Amino acid sequence: MSYLELKRKHQSELSKFPLFFAFNESQFEDGMNKLGLKPNETDKINRINACCYCKKSDSKSYKNMYKRFALEKREALKDDNYVLEMFQCEMKNHEYDLTHDDKEVIEACGLDMFEMNSSQRLRLLYIQAKKSFLSLCYD
Repeated sequence: MSYLELKRKHQSELSKFPLFFAFNESQFEDGMNKLGLKPNETDKINRINACCYCKKSDSKSYKNMYKRFALEKREALKDDNYVLEMFQCEMKNHEYDLTHDDKEVIEACGLDMFEMNSSQRLRLLYIQAKKSFLSLCYD
């Protein structure tokens, strides 16, 4: 599976999951209604992060989904073509041709600098992706 296919698959699953984002009280009330709850039934929800909520009864499913996503991504990272596409896609998304910010691209890929520095394979693939990406930008 390609990088973009896996991203789309995960996004599709996430968009179908019963959760909501709320940045103010009105959005919170709408989200609670979306989950079939009254705004005062806050004991029945979990905060996933600063502004994302799901029902407590769905929390385990949410955690399992994210664990599976992480496993699928880790498995995909074994494929050189996947990794090249991942780097190039995030270079494009983060305007690497203008910023040349390696850290930003690497973090957008869900990796960190320690992981990159620890893997000769990832470093070489990154260099290959960068050369290919920049050659397309400046041709």
